[in-house]
Amino acid sequence: MYIKYSSYFFEKKESHTQIVKYLILPTAVSFVTLGIIISYQIKEFGNMPFDPYGKIDMSHVTIKTSLELSKEGKKMPVYNSKGQKVRDVETISPKEAFQKLKQGDIYPMGPFGAGEEFEGETLVITEYNLEHATDTKGFSQPVYIFRVHLKDNDVVLTAPPISARK
Repeated sequence: MYIKYSSYFFEKKESHTQIVKYLILPTAVSFVTLGIIISYQIKEFGNMPFDPYGKIDMSHVTIKTSLELSKEGKKMPVYNSKGQKVRDVETISPKEAFQKLKQGDIYPMGPFGAGEEFEGETLVITEYNLEHATDTKGFSQPVYIFRVHLKDNDVVLTAPPISARK
């Protein structure tokens, strides 16, 4: 019975307009869905987190600095993958970025990666910069880069970028 039905389907002569009618709706739905996905991805540019770790308990690490940290954020540009300015974004202040580091919103990485090597240590922030880093979608965004000095081991570490966007 199945064979007769399938042979009936293929023997049936359909005009090209009928075939197009059958294909137009699924094709249109596919393109609309793809368009929605692409527009969402474009609209959400620059919202990928730079801070690669979740909240970490930093109570076992002391973090200090003698740097003067401003309480003022500023506007910085976001660039697309071609280097063209897309828009300006408000940034958090250096003081807020330092607080993120102290609260464990990011975890400093050493030559051996992020790990337990900082337990009981004192990290001293020696320098910070507001720079641009490329996110996973190719947009160049403002980030804070902190350089820290591990007091006992005399090793200079670089913390992962902290997103500077508000």
